[in-house]
Amino acid sequence: MILVLVPVVIELAFLGIVGNRLYQATKEYERLERSRHALIQLHHFEKVAEDAILALAQEDDALSEKKIADIDTLINALEIPWTTANSFEHPELNAIVRDSESARVNLISVLKQVRLRLIRHIGRTVPAGKLLPKASTITMFMEVRPLSKRIIEVETDMLDSDSGQIESLTWKLSVILASGAGIGFLISLWLVRDFTAGFLNRLTNVANKALLLAGGRDLPPPIEGNDELAELDKVLLQAHTDLKQARQKQFAILDNARDVLCTLDGRLRFITVGEAANKVWLYSPDELLGLSLISMVSEQTQEVTRQQLSKLAETGGDCEFENDVKRKDGTVQPFLWKVSHSKEQASYFCVAHNISEMKAAQQLKQQFLTTASEELRAPINEVNSLIGSIVNANSEAIPKAAQEELAKANFNLMRLSDLVAELLDLEDVEAAGQDIDKHPVSAAEICRQARLTLEALAASRGIKIVQLPTDAIIYGDNGRLIQALINLLSNAIKFSPNDSTVNLDVATSATTVTISVIDQGPGIPEKDKELVFAKFQQSESANKSKIKGSGLGLALVKSIAEAHDGTAGYKPVPTGGSCFYIEIPKTPEGGVE
Repeated sequence: MILVLVPVVIELAFLGIVGNRLYQATKEYERLERSRHALIQLHHFEKVAEDAILALAQEDDALSEKKIADIDTLINALEIPWTTANSFEHPELNAIVRDSESARVNLISVLKQVRLRLIRHIGRTVPAGKLLPKASTITMFMEVRPLSKRIIEVETDMLDSDSGQIESLTWKLSVILASGAGIGFLISLWLVRDFTAGFLNRLTNVANKALLLAGGRDLPPPIEGNDELAELDKVLLQAHTDLKQARQKQFAILDNARDVLCTLDGRLRFITVGEAANKVWLYSPDELLGLSLISMVSEQTQEVTRQQLSKLAETGGDCEFENDVKRKDGTVQPFLWKVSHSKEQASYFCVAHNISEMKAAQQLKQQFLTTASEELRAPINEVNSLIGSIVNANSEAIPKAAQEELAKANFNLMRLSDLVAELLDLEDVEAAGQDIDKHPVSAAEICRQARLTLEALAASRGIKIVQLPTDAIIYGDNGRLIQALINLLSNAIKFSPNDSTVNLDVATSATTVTISVIDQGPGIPEKDKELVFAKFQQSESANKSKIKGSGLGLALVKSIAEAHDGTAGYKPVPTGGSCFYIEIPKTPEGGVE
């Protein structure tokens, strides 16, 4: 606002000066006009005076009455002052006005004398040359005649003065306007420089505050003013307050968390570490800063840790892996790491969860299942054999109703035996994780063996298993993959209508091989898609049918696929039915590891 107002005020001041000069010039012009008017009057009366003198000097005879009338007219004309110019306003006319006034008075006096002579000759003709002697006429004419020349000289001087004053006024106005523009420009330049310097200082202050805010440091006091920079400064101060509070909450969470929250740089060195490290690893955060994570990991799990973090840096996103961490007291405990990577900050953000208790619980569970399976299998097999012996040895003596009940018992015992076997298989796969025996295998051969295993079961219902002539080499455990396909084929046969077809297909991509089992069954409702691979879960269509299962077959398929770094999934078939598949990585380039 000041940058605009100050130059405007300066320009208005100079415009006032110019206006005053123009007003004075106007007044001077009006005075000169009045002077010119006075000179014109003097010219007029000088002409009248000359005419009067010439009339008196004429040598013609005339009646005295007519002469008296002419003289009276002249006297009346001459008695009016020749000019009304103010001597104070027009000092340049004082001398000529004074001389013309003297000549006017003398001429009136002479005319009055002539009039008296004429009155004496009333009724008679006045002889020529008797009214005014020639000597008096010449004297008066010589007194009036120079006035004309002096009037011309004064007028010439006035014109020259007028021209000079116009030039002077033009020059003065030019100087005033140039001075006003120059002074206005200089003041504006000074104001702009002063304003720019102040603005840049305030802007630099705000920019420094932004850098301090980014670095998490305290900010200096707010800048003064009500402009946009002051508002931005207020926003930065408020952001600083909010960030400070957020950091306090974050540190409170980090300090009280049961898991170790930490940040690693690109060389896997600790940048930040939560207070939980004191309890979990027995190291203080200060002891860990700058220390490499690999130096804390057991030799057996160092390579896994490097591979997982290197892969994460390349692909981005999140990952999970397990390793063993050496604590300060020398003990080694297993940890589950959940890590996300930021390419912009070139850092890993980690959560390390102690899974010692979980591992111990899994081990106890595995021991229990192993013991339970051994304890269950023997009586189940014994009861199953006993029922079979009874039915085979006394089939004719046993009533039909009893035979049916014995058949149901035998069927349920077989289901129970299968459930125990599947449960143990599932636990074995989950316990082994990715530590399974992997080597290059043929996808077509896996499909063939699974097909041959269930071909008789399918034929009993008129179902045909069709294996498409495609093949690919995958990297996995041959036995586990066959088990997964048998479970998928068994599930497809179980839910397919009689006299239908089940297709086995192998498809490849740049990095994976997909083995699909496609049936013509009822399909899976949309709401049940997330449940089909869960433990002890069955879809709505399976629950409505008379076909029952353990609910572990597809869960086992999913575990086997994940143990191969792959996935298991489902998708509907447009023509009806279901398509279950497993997607497994191809053989690593260069052969077996």
